[in-house]
Amino acid sequence: MLTLYNKLRINDEEFPLELYFKPLTNKDYQDYIFVNYNKLLPQQEKLPKILIFVMIKSRIKLNGSDLIKEQLEKDYLLDIFLKFSLEFYQKTQAKNIKIVIICPKTGYPLYSPQGEEFFNIPCLITRHLLNFKTLENYCSLIHPQWGRKVYPSLILSPISVELIKPMIDDILRIN
Repeated sequence: MLTLYNKLRINDEEFPLELYFKPLTNKDYQDYIFVNYNKLLPQQEKLPKILIFVMIKSRIKLNGSDLIKEQLEKDYLLDIFLKFSLEFYQKTQAKNIKIVIICPKTGYPLYSPQGEEFFNIPCLITRHLLNFKTLENYCSLIHPQWGRKVYPSLILSPISVELIKPMIDDILRIN
């Protein structure tokens, strides 16, 4: 497991960001993603080689204490993720690499046809990143350092970490 800590810069603002690269092994192919792959991503031909978990640090705790304030923060963090993921998607498309970006709000792919099932990102994180925990039936993620100040998302890559990482490094430097 490779962890990349960095900051994402958008419009002169920096956002704490962590990326976790989880290479998939034969054992992982018994996981929910692969057992239900056709229901999750009906038109994807290649199985992913790595899961990329993207964590953006929230400015407030996302613990249900102020639902209006938290929804505004989640919308703000979703916008940050969408800007990052769109740039990443465009870079990979230019190299004919078919990554799949999962919307953190819906659990469905952003730029691919959606299937019958959705990705439960907090559940996948706790299954693949053992130092993360969840509350309330996988609805609330707890980050080991940030606590409940975390907005998680997911990207699936059909190529190795060594090939995908330079593109992400480039995005993090450009922004």
